[in-house]
Amino acid sequence: MRRSMLLCLVVSITLAVGARNQNRLTIRDGLAGESVYKLFKDRYGLVWIGTSNGLNAYNGRSLMRFNLDESRDKNTIIDIAQTTDGTLYAATHQQVAYIDEMGKIRPLPPEIGLKAPVNAMAAQGDRLYIGAANGLTITVGDKKIRQVWLSGDHLSKANVVNDLCVDPDKPHLVWLLTNTELYCYDTKRNKMESMLITQQTPPGEHFRVLAVTGEYVFIGGYNNGLQIYQRQQRKLTAFGSVEGKVITELSVSQGSLYVATDGDGVYQISLKDLHTDHHFTVANGELQDNSVYCMLHDDLGLNWFGYYRKGLCHEYHEEPLFHYYRWGDSFDTRHMNVRSLFVDGDQKMIGTRQGLCFVDESRNIVKYFPPDEMLGAIITSIAKYNGEYYIGTFDRGACRLNPQTLTLSRFGDNSQLRISSLGRLKVSPRGELWIAGTAGIFVYNANSDHVTTYNAVNSHLYDAYVNSLMFDRLGRCWIGTHDGTCIYTPSDGIIRADGFPEGFFNRLSEPNYVKGRDDQIFCYSAAGIYQTTEDMSRFGAAEGTEAIRNNLINLMLYDGKRRHYWIGTERGLFRYDEGFGHFRRFGEEYGVMPCDFSTNACFLDANDRLWIGTSEGMLYADLKAIEKHPVSRARILMDLLHIGNEPAADLAESQMVRQREIHLKFDWRTEVLAFRPAILNYSNQKETFFEYRLGDEGQWQAIRGDEMVELKGIPLGHTPLYLRQAGGEEATRYEVSVTPSVWFVLQLLAMAVFLSSLYFYWKYRRRLKRQTAELEHVREELALEKEKYKRVKTDKEESERLFTRLKAYVEKEKPYLNADLKMSDVASALECSTVKMSQLLNIYAEQNYYDFINRYRLEEFKRRLDDPKYANYTLVALSEMCGFKKSSFFSTFKKMEGCTPSEYVEKRKTS
Repeated sequence: MRRSMLLCLVVSITLAVGARNQNRLTIRDGLAGESVYKLFKDRYGLVWIGTSNGLNAYNGRSLMRFNLDESRDKNTIIDIAQTTDGTLYAATHQQVAYIDEMGKIRPLPPEIGLKAPVNAMAAQGDRLYIGAANGLTITVGDKKIRQVWLSGDHLSKANVVNDLCVDPDKPHLVWLLTNTELYCYDTKRNKMESMLITQQTPPGEHFRVLAVTGEYVFIGGYNNGLQIYQRQQRKLTAFGSVEGKVITELSVSQGSLYVATDGDGVYQISLKDLHTDHHFTVANGELQDNSVYCMLHDDLGLNWFGYYRKGLCHEYHEEPLFHYYRWGDSFDTRHMNVRSLFVDGDQKMIGTRQGLCFVDESRNIVKYFPPDEMLGAIITSIAKYNGEYYIGTFDRGACRLNPQTLTLSRFGDNSQLRISSLGRLKVSPRGELWIAGTAGIFVYNANSDHVTTYNAVNSHLYDAYVNSLMFDRLGRCWIGTHDGTCIYTPSDGIIRADGFPEGFFNRLSEPNYVKGRDDQIFCYSAAGIYQTTEDMSRFGAAEGTEAIRNNLINLMLYDGKRRHYWIGTERGLFRYDEGFGHFRRFGEEYGVMPCDFSTNACFLDANDRLWIGTSEGMLYADLKAIEKHPVSRARILMDLLHIGNEPAADLAESQMVRQREIHLKFDWRTEVLAFRPAILNYSNQKETFFEYRLGDEGQWQAIRGDEMVELKGIPLGHTPLYLRQAGGEEATRYEVSVTPSVWFVLQLLAMAVFLSSLYFYWKYRRRLKRQTAELEHVREELALEKEKYKRVKTDKEESERLFTRLKAYVEKEKPYLNADLKMSDVASALECSTVKMSQLLNIYAEQNYYDFINRYRLEEFKRRLDDPKYANYTLVALSEMCGFKKSSFFSTFKKMEGCTPSEYVEKRKTS
């Protein structure tokens, strides 16, 4: 009876073998056509999918679509190839097209002469080999370099090439397959040789596909399954291990031949001994359909299968570091709901929601204790105390198990231990077993079999369910209850609910406490993670845990040896460094399937193994292996790329994969760059975490794989953008280039013209205002002087003598060369008053002082203008040498000469 119950408990375990997790893609997911005829992985890591209605590029997250022709019947992709320069070619029966450097699809030009139906392609170096109904065509780029016929009769069906491939050991050899014959073309000698297998071919056979490796050429047909041609013996034989008669594709990868059939699944055949290593079928859960039209075994070891009208499926990339515990052939914890656990070397105690499992590996014992025997179904906590295992249940108290006799018994002198709901068992530093639950705390002493009880009646313990116990280095017990935190101090044996500093997190509901580095104590609950020192002098929310903020946290454990914190949340298992500066998430890719982590059900054993109880079983991992296993170094892509709130075209995305450059425009502000990170390793990325950094000195920002990164305000110029998987060291670098848009440049020019116009207008107004003010000042001086002249008697002869002296002085001494010359300076030189000098100029000479002096300056300017010595001077510089100020030179010249200085110079040149 007990054995059958154990088998029922683990019945799903025996079925949990077979297929790896798979992802299926159909037209509902964006697949171009419902049928898949070709799968190809390019040099950048993108998988290209040839369908019945176009071409897809797949990055593990999204499908990008390309059409070679608008007509569906001319858009069926039958083959894909890539040359070493990265150019990708896709073929339909009607044409061959390529994706150029700008990401545009361009057909090969008509001059190449692909007038007959195309059936296959292969690439080697910069050469593309095209097999069609008119033989073999060899191209380089978009130029044809050779046409090779298989028969002298160009109209013969013997020229129809069904498939071809390049010899992996001798790249100058190209193998070609027709309906009934195999050929080898030597590109160096331009020589075609028939293998003469027609006579060895089974009656009615029609050859379809081929693959070459070493001494063997594998040939698949429509009627008689797989044939093997031995090159040395020149012999064709049937390979009987493949039962499928219709072979759809052959491919060689990593030491195996993969044979896809129409109706019998896919065979994996070892090339060492030609033995069938594996048979992929619907029955073992690895295929959607046994009719596989194409398949790909890629460099990551993943299998891809293409179907007729059922799309494709591929295995997720997995690097299992975590494993579900199993022992022997009959016991496996996979799919068990493990609520608690305890690991002591070879002995494993596994508490479930339906009883207890005990495993002793050294004695090869597996024993199941059902709920009726345990007197409780849900095993909430297990502790080893005094050589025996003590077990707490949620519904029927506690009991203990003797690991030698495998007998269960009750203990203690308190009847409440048999009926209470218990949540946590912990051995204290004093050697006592503390048991917490709905009735408070029971402290059991094995030597006396006595139980001491703490509850709301005899202590300050909250009258609530006690869910957590943790002893610090001082021997104090931190007690987590539904209503908050209490502390037990061993010095006085008192439990207190007060004495916490102001602002402390002691009133969080259902806190769980764990010890961290040095004197750090961590508390986790539905509200998040908090930390404090033992003396509570420093406390608060734990910084650096943004990635798991607002997540339900179920467990936390500190690995002091490696200085890591392990945290189980509803979004997976995380490992943080002790400074919470870096984290790494472990999900499906590493063997941690979606599950609920059981509270406090984690254990670090003496052999550096981490054990965790989950709703899907008991996980374990070798921490040494995890340390040695780096985060994936695969390239990080920008999926769902948006530039300026507009989605980028598929061609732009595929172009970006190759060049890793993004171009944005600046139009008073930079376009917004938005994308979803995707890692090019074809893992299940729904819960993968990424980090990004803009610039070489920026801070890394964490983001979940299903969220969008949105970058605004990227500066003009070139700025590096780094993407990496959280926890990794290597990052993929993109160059973000921001340049002004044409419209922005035009706007900027218009603004510059407007501002320049305003500036020059302001200068003109300022000069005009200054000249007006000077003129008004002169007028006022003249009016004032005229009033003075009325009171000054003048003598004509005296005025004539004084004017003669004035002219002689000015012409000889040239005081006008001084731009700051004043009338008072001239009067002083002639030993007369300023008033008399003004009267002389205005009445006798009938001109004012400024015109008199500026006339001499003007004549000096004209004289020097004719002197070759001054030929290299500008007009303004020359005028300043003659005593003019820049502000008055042009107006004076215009007034006295009737033209501008420039016009005057031009007149002299033409005269």
